[in-house]
Amino acid sequence: MEKIRLGRVLNLEYGKPLLDEKRVEEGLFPVYGANGIKGYSNEYYYDTKSIVIGRKGSAGEINLTTEKFWPLDVTYFVTFDTSKYDLFFLYCLLSILDMPNLAKGIKPGLNRNEVYDIKVNIPPLPAQTAIANFLDNKCSKIDALIENEEKIILELHEYKKLIIQKVTTKGLNHGGKKIPQRKMKQSGIEWIGEVPEDWKVLRLKYLGKAIIGLTYSPQELASEYEGTLVLRASNVQDEAITYDDCVYVTTRIPDIKRTKINDILICSRNGSVKLIGKNALIDEKSENHTFGAFMTVFRSQNYKYLHYFFNSENFKSQSGLFSTSTVFQLTTGILNDLLISIPQDDDEEKTITNYLDKKIGTVNKLISIKQKKISELKDYKKSLIYEYVTGKKEVKP
Repeated sequence: MEKIRLGRVLNLEYGKPLLDEKRVEEGLFPVYGANGIKGYSNEYYYDTKSIVIGRKGSAGEINLTTEKFWPLDVTYFVTFDTSKYDLFFLYCLLSILDMPNLAKGIKPGLNRNEVYDIKVNIPPLPAQTAIANFLDNKCSKIDALIENEEKIILELHEYKKLIIQKVTTKGLNHGGKKIPQRKMKQSGIEWIGEVPEDWKVLRLKYLGKAIIGLTYSPQELASEYEGTLVLRASNVQDEAITYDDCVYVTTRIPDIKRTKINDILICSRNGSVKLIGKNALIDEKSENHTFGAFMTVFRSQNYKYLHYFFNSENFKSQSGLFSTSTVFQLTTGILNDLLISIPQDDDEEKTITNYLDKKIGTVNKLISIKQKKISELKDYKKSLIYEYVTGKKEVKP
């Protein structure tokens, strides 16, 4: 079978901006950004099922849409001759081309001409349809397994929050068959409720110092070997520091804005309120970097207890304080005024954090097992698609 340029098979059309006022929570049609659905609208831009490909940002990411939709200006959407090509076959084909690796630039962008130059094998339409139907059936079953594992992970995350919330508001000795009920008192705070009578409820500013991140200009961006790593929201994933999306600057860094071991790095400004407050502890690997202006470091001797606080419902319950109609931000003023319940006795605080280290560590191991299973299922799905789309395996009649 002769290979042909992808540009002879399909066209990548530019998406279009959509005004914020035209985006409605319960709209009829999905609005696609570079990495998937970003919202809904009662208006659509394209009325035929298609494939949406990230053009900027999450460049090369692909999503299949089977209804009318609006592709934003950071995307391409696919048009093609339906008398020659099957939509799901093309979706499977594009998914194995690893297009994110074609993206270039500090803010990755995908050049459609480079996509057009990729050479591919395309069987006749009946064979495409047979492969598409086979893979649709197989992939749906794999997706169901992945969805179930993801559901379990969400439940484990909720269980973590429940443990943290209970222990950081009620302590460990909160009653049982062999343990007498601990004496409690009203905290005076609705979302905290009762706390042990020898605990204190105070504002965060009395436990440490909040430090705003570094401001820098585009001209100060540098390579890994010339600059200092700037930790940003994308570097905080699952309560840990990651290094998949790094930016470096030549800016002079004041010592106070260099990360120290046991600092708590917090996302303090973002377009999504859900990302405000996500955080990670700085360790030996992530010390001596700096952090961006949309981040805040909280520096405290009670770092371990506070790290658990920032991952508790007690913290989430106060999220309304940093939600506004225009921007979501956790200013140092708001951060300092957040209320926290904490033991007065240092030994009890240490006992609680040791308990949580062990308990949460066990749950995290279970989450890691589930994440590994999901990764294996995704790899299997990708290899299955590759084998049949490339013709290495044939669909049996």
